[in-house]
Amino acid sequence: MSAIIAIPARLESTRLPNKMLLKKNGHPLIWHTILQAEKTGLPVVVATDSMKIFNLVDPFCIPIFTEACESGTERIVDALCQPSFIRYDHVVNWQGDEPEFPPERVLELLEEMDGYDIGTFCTKPTPDELYDPNTVKVRINGRMEAVRFTRGESIGYKHMGIYIFSKKFIQDFPFMEDSEASIEESLEQIKWMENGYKILVKNIPESTIGIDTEEDYKRYTGEKI
Repeated sequence: MSAIIAIPARLESTRLPNKMLLKKNGHPLIWHTILQAEKTGLPVVVATDSMKIFNLVDPFCIPIFTEACESGTERIVDALCQPSFIRYDHVVNWQGDEPEFPPERVLELLEEMDGYDIGTFCTKPTPDELYDPNTVKVRINGRMEAVRFTRGESIGYKHMGIYIFSKKFIQDFPFMEDSEASIEESLEQIKWMENGYKILVKNIPESTIGIDTEEDYKRYTGEKI
């Protein structure tokens, strides 16, 4: 099985502007994420619509310039539909603001993807996350498949937004239409499920937090912006 990691990274962020450029130990957040992803031993590319990010990561990994996109998934599909990437069976969608996600879990899930076109992760939520609308929750069945995603009430586990996509999913994605439910919840996973895709969910003990707010940044770096 061949796989590549693609990190979608946009410069604009409503809650934490220019967060990809914020630094820890003198190096930007996107740099730390790249280093963590490279621990898997898989090739890593960064998909971005920002020339600042493009030029910043160029010495460390392959940057791919994309047009403005509605989601990280759309950005990855836009980047990896290029002929030079068709040889990979799977793509890991590793969010640019996830510099602490354990690389060994990605390799474990890759080994478990037989029969699935989408894989992702969940963990036990904290009491504060149970009813936080910024925390996506997922309910799973006995086969560890996603049954429902929501931002509302707690329905089981905290969803962690790192994905593995098959080549088939990447090729089908541009033809999927948004559904009323996915728009209402602002969760594209709902659209994928309504288009017939089963999502394998790996439950892991680690609970990482994406760097979305000043509080997240302070927790990660121990510093204020």
